[in-house]
Amino acid sequence: MKMKWIKPFIFLTIPTIFLIISPVIYNMVRYRYCPMDAFLRTIIRENNTIWAPGFSESKYSSIRTGMTKEQIIKILGEPVRKWDRDYPDGAWSYSWQKEGDDIFDRRDITFSRDGQVTGVYREFYMD
Repeated sequence: MKMKWIKPFIFLTIPTIFLIISPVIYNMVRYRYCPMDAFLRTIIRENNTIWAPGFSESKYSSIRTGMTKEQIIKILGEPVRKWDRDYPDGAWSYSWQKEGDDIFDRRDITFSRDGQVTGVYREFYMD
């Protein structure tokens, strides 16, 4: 018994999978996201991110734990926001929401009491 449906199925399936996966891969590379965040950023078109002046993903990727606030300023410049509500030792945001409940690309750095980086956060944030 011949299966005449296999070739059309493959002909339609492979391009469809490529059309779905390629934007996810693009977001993984461009924003350096994990697959889930890249997928969410692909399917959710709403994005209201305010970026710090001169921000770049490559510069942000060079930030490591243990660096000082002075080193961060030298690499990234001033953040969009400095805050301590959830992080008593301080946090800087290099991206922020246009409105209070927007979906946005989150880029935060947290600090220890002595001013050293303790965490570098990158995610597609849904409030």
